[in-house]
Amino acid sequence: MREYEIFALQGIKGIGNAAISKLIQYLNHLDAITLLEIDLDVLAKSPDLSRYKKVLTDNLSKSTFELAIAQSKKYIESLQARGINVISITSQDYPQALRLTSSPPPLLFCRGNIELLRQNRNIAVIGTRNNTPLGKAITERTTNYFASSGFVIVSGLALGIDAIAHEECLSCNGKTIAVLVDVENIQPEKNRELANNILTKDGLLISENAPGIKVTPPLFVKRDRIQAGLSLAVFPIETAKDGGTMHAVNSAKDESRLIYVPDHTKSGYLDKSIEQISGIMSLYNDSNVEAYTRASYPKIIERLYLKENEIFSIDKEQGTLL
Repeated sequence: MREYEIFALQGIKGIGNAAISKLIQYLNHLDAITLLEIDLDVLAKSPDLSRYKKVLTDNLSKSTFELAIAQSKKYIESLQARGINVISITSQDYPQALRLTSSPPPLLFCRGNIELLRQNRNIAVIGTRNNTPLGKAITERTTNYFASSGFVIVSGLALGIDAIAHEECLSCNGKTIAVLVDVENIQPEKNRELANNILTKDGLLISENAPGIKVTPPLFVKRDRIQAGLSLAVFPIETAKDGGTMHAVNSAKDESRLIYVPDHTKSGYLDKSIEQISGIMSLYNDSNVEAYTRASYPKIIERLYLKENEIFSIDKEQGTLL
């Protein structure tokens, strides 16, 4: 299924990502290239799509879909003219690690170096907007080591830890991916210059949302699963117990990604009661999480290589989800 078809489907009432995923699988089963090749009445009666029968019958006629596709093509062409690539989950450019997650976005809207999507060695370095000086130092040290070791740094361009991770990565000539809500309307505004620097230095901005979407808090929660899904490991540096960073941590658990937190017993925090490390301390005894120090870096590198082999051996054995 082409990106313009997926975008057209996203605009039809009642058709969400789960339905689109099923439709793509159905097309693959029939060896069809586009939905327009299939009788939509037959499509709606398929046992594999029985859950979506009413939605398909009520909202997806041939004429409405043809019109939606025509509009979708024009819109995507306008994005391409503005330097925004639209990559569908059926494309070879779509990141394999993300495709293998439980809820991969059907489309990625990208500005910058899409070659970064074709490699697998990513780690997410994320954390609170209200970081401490020590949190800044740990972020810089962690980012520098792994970026200098050839890993792409994924983060969310938020104030605080995210921005520090992106900036440090650029300073050591590493590559970085910023996962955003909107690749044109950069939020927060304070980090728009940083976003431009990422693009200038061959990095990448991505979002599952089309440019111009109304930015709301739930969209930031949704994008956190993409940070985890792209990465072999997630490094939450500082976070409160109820901080947004925890959404990415929970996604990392769901997708069996590695999770590393700074060892607060050895990091030099004089006051263990501060909010910025309350979430880190709560994760310290979690069996899914491993504490680390600088001495742990070589071992972590080994674990990352093993995780890469594990993820993509599953891919080879089971095939992709779509």
